[in-house]
Amino acid sequence: MVEEILTRFPTSIRLAALAIVLAVLIGVPIGILAAVKQYSIMDVISTSFAMFFASMPGFWFGLLSIIIFSLKLGWLPSNGIDTWVHYILPICTLSLPAMAAILRLTRTTMLETIRQDYVRTARAKGQIERKVIFRHALKNALLPVITYCGVEFGLLTW
Repeated sequence: MVEEILTRFPTSIRLAALAIVLAVLIGVPIGILAAVKQYSIMDVISTSFAMFFASMPGFWFGLLSIIIFSLKLGWLPSNGIDTWVHYILPICTLSLPAMAAILRLTRTTMLETIRQDYVRTARAKGQIERKVIFRHALKNALLPVITYCGVEFGLLTW
C-alpha cells in the first residue's frame, strides 16, 4: 500500500503546486484590484465569482468539468497524465476554490491595510498611488495569503 502511495505522490505534489501557483497568479491581482476599486463593478463581479466558487463542492465541480469539457465538448481528456493537456482539467478544478478563497482573503486584508495610518502617511508624503499599494500595503496584506497558500497546499496533497 505504501508503494502505491509513493508512486502517485510526485503527481499529487505537481498538481497541488501548479494549482496553488495558478490560484495565486489569478487570485491575488484580482483581489488587489477589487480592494483598490472598492464598490466598483469589478469588485462586485469578482466577489460574486469568489463566493460562487468558494461555496461549490470540489467533487461536484470536478465531475461537472469532466462532463462538460471532456464528454460533451471533447476539448480535454478525462483521465491520464501523458501530456500537458491532461493537466489542464485537474489543475483548474483544484485551483478555482483556492483562487476564490485567495481572492477574498487578499481583498479583505488589502482593505484593512489600506486604511492603516502608515498608508495614509505614505499618501500624504506624495507617494504615487501604485507605489503606496505595492510597496507599503501589499507587503503586509500578503502575510495571511501566504499562510493560507501553505495550508491549502498541504490540503491539496492530502
